[in-house]
Amino acid sequence: MSAWVAFTDDLLIDLWPDAPSAATTTDLLGAAQEQCEAYAPKPLPATIPARYRQACVMQARANWRASVAGSGDNLGSDAFTVTGRPMDKAVRSLLRPVKGTVKAI
Repeated sequence: MSAWVAFTDDLLIDLWPDAPSAATTTDLLGAAQEQCEAYAPKPLPATIPARYRQACVMQARANWRASVAGSGDNLGSDAFTVTGRPMDKAVRSLLRPVKGTVKAI
């Protein structure tokens, strides 16, 4: 399957303006797409929805943050805590939206 998001896509630039180098970001996007494909409902649609593409960028950004955090999950000089998770709830909900249910009163 072809890449959902490229380094030059406006979506990437809008959602992740401080992305690392093109090569690193492309690798992160590839890994994130594999994760998103594994989680998304099957079969994948022929035309990838915008929300899948957004989830891919968000997952790539999360993978990057997890890789640059120190052993104590600290990121930056102020030692803000970063908690790494396999896939954030926001990303999961883009791939598998929760359908509302109607409750009888």
